[in-house]
Amino acid sequence: MHIVCRNCEVSKEDVIRGPRKSSIIIARHLYCWFAMNLSGKTSIEIGNSINRDHSTVLHARDKVQNMIDTNDELYMPYYTPISEQVNKIINQ
Repeated sequence: MHIVCRNCEVSKEDVIRGPRKSSIIIARHLYCWFAMNLSGKTSIEIGNSINRDHSTVLHARDKVQNMIDTNDELYMPYYTPISEQVNKIINQ
């Protein structure tokens, strides 16, 4: 979550409890996508970690995947550097 929050310039508390503000929603969606794809945790576990329902996590995962597939200009400026940083950590 730290990498997502740093790149999206929001706090962890914002992602967990934050309002429905665009930058926070993007960060929350990206966190869900990375968590679902890399952590091995269920949508229920991820949802619990951010005080959201599992269906919110699944929606976020699907939305981000669609944005990646279509090279969306709103999400890609956040996704690309986060992905690079995560891959760097994984490949150490």
